[in-house]
Amino acid sequence: MQSIFLIDIRNLELDTYSVKIRYGDLLKQTRPGYHLPEIFIEQFKPDFRICVVHTLHEYLERTNKLRFNNTQLFLSFQKPYKPVKKGTIAKWIKQVLILAGIDMTIFTPHSTRGAATSYVSGRIPIATILRTAGWRKDSVFRKFYQRPITNDSSFSKEILLAKGK
Repeated sequence: MQSIFLIDIRNLELDTYSVKIRYGDLLKQTRPGYHLPEIFIEQFKPDFRICVVHTLHEYLERTNKLRFNNTQLFLSFQKPYKPVKKGTIAKWIKQVLILAGIDMTIFTPHSTRGAATSYVSGRIPIATILRTAGWRKDSVFRKFYQRPITNDSSFSKEILLAKGK
């Protein structure tokens, strides 16, 4: 959730087909000499309604006049349209998880990385998962994130395509 909260529009490289997200702030996965690599998301052509690139273009266009000097990506949708707090993002994530049919007794807004990572762990090479999540060793994944799921370019596509399988 911290990585969503810290997205700054000055660190986005957005074009028609993709978005690159860089972090200027330190995240809990970073330390001196090791910074989280940029996140690259390609356009999801099969369905623009769930395309991160399309949605980000639309969101930035709609919030442009509300931003003033605010560069945090997510703004509240009630006046005075200030940057949201971590708790608000957690509530939004929880609502999306509920709407997606995720069992909230197993997963929380703070465990979405683990849920998504566990879901695709059998479909994507472990090296891709480690690189995408910013982990150096697979022991972190195996110890904290690899959980059975009762009901993640290739990481995000696999997540989006998974519902159709």
